[in-house]
Formats: sequence, C-alpha cells, structure tokens
Amino acid sequence: MTIRLATISDTLSIIKIWRECFTEDTLFIENFISHCFPYTKTWILTPSDSETPVAVLSLLPSYTKYKNRIFNGGYVYGVATMPDFRGRSYSGALMERAIQYSVEEELHYIVVKPATDSLFDLYKKQSFDTIISKSITQIDISEQIDINSCSHKEREYPDCSLVSVGEKIITDYNLYSIREDELSNSHLLWTKEILTYTIKDALLKGGDIVIITNMKSTDRVIYFIYYPIDDLGEIIKVVECNAKSTKEIYHFTNYIKSSCFSAKTIIIEGHLDGYTGLNFTIERSALIKRLKKGDPLKYLDNLHLALPME
Repeated sequence: MTIRLATISDTLSIIKIWRECFTEDTLFIENFISHCFPYTKTWILTPSDSETPVAVLSLLPSYTKYKNRIFNGGYVYGVATMPDFRGRSYSGALMERAIQYSVEEELHYIVVKPATDSLFDLYKKQSFDTIISKSITQIDISEQIDINSCSHKEREYPDCSLVSVGEKIITDYNLYSIREDELSNSHLLWTKEILTYTIKDALLKGGDIVIITNMKSTDRVIYFIYYPIDDLGEIIKVVECNAKSTKEIYHFTNYIKSSCFSAKTIIIEGHLDGYTGLNFTIERSALIKRLKKGDPLKYLDNLHLALPME
C-alpha cells in the first residue's frame, strides 16, 4: 500500500470516499474541500490491489494557551475507508502516519473525537490515553427558567435583545479574538481558517449564531452557536457559547422559543463547570495523545473541545 499527502488533484478521490462513508450532502462536502482541506494535512491510502485511493485522514491545526505560551496540536478529522476495503487496518496506518508527522513537526498533542462510544476503546489502543469531558445542560423550553433563581448579580443586567449574525460573527464581531480572550484558558482553539470552516458547517446544518446586545452593564459580546440535530427541529444543540450565567442562558432560551417554533429541547455542550443553577451531566468528549514528555500539559485533561466537526 501507498500512503501520501493529498494534493488538490486528489479532491475527486476524497469526495468519492466522503460520499460513500459520510454523506451525499454536496454542500457539506464542498464546504470541506473549499474551506478546510487547503489548511489541513490530509493523507490518502492506495492499496496494491486498487488504482485509486480508498482511505483518507485529515489533520486540522489546533492550539491552546497556557501561561501565555502557545501549544500547537492537531485534530484528527474525516477518517474513512471505502466499505470494500475495511478490515485491513488502513485507518490505523493513516493514524500512525499522522502521529509520525506530528512528532516530526514538534506538535504537542493530537486530539480525536470518536464518532461513537465504541470507538473510544479503539483510539485508546492507539495510545490516545487522556479522555477529556464536557458538560451537557438540557433545557426543556416548555418550562421557562425561573429568573428569580438567578443570583442578584445575574439579575442586575438591564433588558437586552438578541440578534442573528451568522457569518458576520467572524468579521463584524471578530469571533477569533473573542475566543482567544475568553476561552483560551479553558478550551482547545482553532486557527482563523478552521474557525471559519466550523462556522460555515454549523450554518449548513440549519443553524445560526446569535449575540446578546444592549447589555449596558458589560462590554462583552455574548454569543451562541447552534443548530438542530433532528429532522423536525425539536432539539437544538448549542455547540459553543461564552455565556457565564444562568441569566444569559435564560435570554437565549427565550430567543429560541420565539424564533424556532418546533423546538422543544435545548442541549448546551460546555466546559466541565456547567452553569450554576442549571442541572448538567458530564460525558466523554474526546481523546488526547500527548507527544512531548515533560510538557506542562496536564491541564489538557480539563479543557473543552468546542465547535467539534462531526
């Protein structure tokens, strides 16, 4: 078999593999090819009994900050093998190549988000030995959050409004800087190019981005990135927000109630801390492999993988 880095001339082969293994959604695949692939390291595998590639793996740039120092890493994405060629450990071979590259490039970590719970054990066998978790807050929007349960500090905000901003969050509100300022101590972050891709991905899933405005007591830009995860639009998933209080969640909940008429439940994925005053559970999120001995990266265990591509 042959493993090599993919070039622009290999995109048709990658599209074929993605269509067979993931989805026939042309817009979804085109979004990856146009706005993500050029900024990745993507390997393709061609077996000796095939003339075309049959397996693919992409490594997306990621980073985190610790004590004003940047630690660069990679995010494993789009691992796929054509059905007729499965069972030959091709995904494992691609993963080994990605790890080898990451070590040579002196990256500090690789993170992978298993598509199913059963895959956690598989990746642990490939030396992804650190599990990171996330909080899951589920809100039944048929029951309004009791604003009186918020703390006095949370109630002091004046009336506010929420507005849809979509992709304008990247330019008009500079989401990249907001994330660095507010999330760098608690989240794994994306480069500007990959962040743009993740936003486009959320919008293609029927989602949106809203910000809370007119909050005169704070200069913060409070944002929520969400999309429906069922065909009827009854379950809304918030894949990232920088809300810090129950009151900010309350405002967003009311926005969804007034704008997404089919919505019944909101699921918010967040950092392990969850939100005071709301019930939340802890679930496994992803796995990390540290690549450098002696790195001060024990704190990786407590980071949150936000805006994960799935």
